Order: sequence, then C-alpha cells, then structure tokens
Amino acid sequence: MPGARQIDIGDKLGDYELVDHLGFGGAGKIFLAKHVESGERVAMKVLRPDAEADEDIHGRFIREIAVAQKLDDPHIVSYRDCGVEDGILYFNMEYVPWGSLADVLQKRSILPWKEACQCGDQICKGLHHLHESNIIHRDLKPANIFLSDDGRLKLGDFGLARDFESHRLT
Repeated sequence: MPGARQIDIGDKLGDYELVDHLGFGGAGKIFLAKHVESGERVAMKVLRPDAEADEDIHGRFIREIAVAQKLDDPHIVSYRDCGVEDGILYFNMEYVPWGSLADVLQKRSILPWKEACQCGDQICKGLHHLHESNIIHRDLKPANIFLSDDGRLKLGDFGLARDFESHRLT
C-alpha cells in the first residue's frame, strides 16, 4: 500500500513507545513497547500496512485480538489493550521476557524427564483453559510457549486459534 506509514523503534502508537524488536509473523511485527506514563512493558503486535488490504490477514488479526480478550489464566499470555492510530492496527499483550520453550530446547537439546513433565502439566493447564473457553489453539509448538518471570510457561500467539463461539474462518 503506497504511502502507508512504516513504524519502527522510537515511534509511538497510542500511549506506548516502541523500544525494541521482538519478532515478526505473517500478519505483522512484534515490538517491545513501553507505556509512556506507567513504564509498563508490553509486547505490541502491529499489523503490517500492506496486510490491512488483505481481508483474510486483517480478519485473522481481529480474531486473534478477540480470542486474546476472552482468556484469563496464569498459563496464557494475557491481553492488555488494542487500538488504531493513523490507520495502524495494534494490540498489546503481557511481555514475557524469558523467551520461548523453543529457545530453551535449542540451548539444552533435551529436558530431564521431571522438567519435561512439569512443562507438560503447565501446557495442559493452559490448553484446558482454552478448551473451557471453546477455543482451539491450532499452532501449539515450543516457539509459542513462553517463559514468565516466575518460571511459569504461558501459551501465546493465537493467530491461528479457532473460537467455536464466533463465525468460522478456515
């Protein structure tokens, strides 16, 4: 989309300043952002400007926000807020600073069986909350399981999730 605003570190969206890159996906970029008044750090997912015109990508992004808003569990990355500024759609999630289970496995190759069982238990608790909320994750993998400050695992990235209480997208 010609003339679409490109955003990067140092820019401001809503009440947040973008301070670092965390990653990217099919729909957009993920930044570490800081609330300008409170200093709270969040992971901000920003829809790419060229994806705004793609109905499927835009719809999936909106559905990801809707799914995240429904969830409240210690084993799920929590939703904070969302907004649109200068035509840029974004949403904020809890910042989980210790990387993903994929990062751990890349460094350690394998986990001792007790640790693997503890991970499995926490993942199942997060999945149980999703399923109780009539949501299927559909992209469960170590890269979408994040480590919190307290050592807890949290499921994240609901871009492919299906909410059985809303209309279908295949």
